[in-house]
Amino acid sequence: MSGLEDKVRMAGLSDTGRVRDHNEDRLFFDAALGLALVADGVGGHQSGEVASSMAANILADRVRQQNHRWKELPSGIDAWMRGQISETSLIIHQTGRSQPQYHGMGATLVAALFFDNRVTIGHVGDSRLYRLRGSQFTRLTTDHTLLQQLLDQGRDPDEVRSIVNPHMLYQAMGTQDEVNPDSQTLPVELQDRYLLCSDGLTDMVEEKEMSQLLASAKEPEEAVQTLVERANLNGGRDNVTVVSVWIDHPFPARSGWLGKFFR
Repeated sequence: MSGLEDKVRMAGLSDTGRVRDHNEDRLFFDAALGLALVADGVGGHQSGEVASSMAANILADRVRQQNHRWKELPSGIDAWMRGQISETSLIIHQTGRSQPQYHGMGATLVAALFFDNRVTIGHVGDSRLYRLRGSQFTRLTTDHTLLQQLLDQGRDPDEVRSIVNPHMLYQAMGTQDEVNPDSQTLPVELQDRYLLCSDGLTDMVEEKEMSQLLASAKEPEEAVQTLVERANLNGGRDNVTVVSVWIDHPFPARSGWLGKFFR
């Protein structure tokens, strides 16, 4: 399969923000590979940067090695994605244990892999992926935070938010022996716009405003620039990282009738 660069447009931007003195976020996007991802380091100065860099670089390398041979995977891309994220997390964890200066380091990760008119999403932590389809703006990931866990159990939102740190993660890449990544594969439609981001965006910009800014942008580069600028205008309390993916044309794995795109 050839690259998707003539069918899918991608753009990304990462900024330190207005308060932090260094950037622990990392991003990667490559339309030819069909991969976009955002990683947000946890664990303090330097170690968070190392963890997020490892998360981004290792997963991108694994995708390159697979070299679009997704149809050859006996268990499917979903299972492959979960396995690669789990293995990457273990490498980060082992590095933190073997090198004291990196003890306790970790990262959140959200990744989107586009293949055969579908997107496979994998994530750990509270970095997010959204989809704008027409006027419908939908969050496609669920945060791995204690706050989200309690909300899912039906606890009163106002009560929970008053007593729980919204950023308290119950799992992140590298912070424990094992992680349980979320993964799903969804059909893609023409004119879909996808947004991957760290919590530096979602803490500073309401989802309604994010949707409006994404919808009004003329190009993905404009979208990421405007979203980062708005996060900083609203306070910029954290590093902010955004990747946007726009679907311009079908990208079936094999030539075939156009209706396959909408199945």
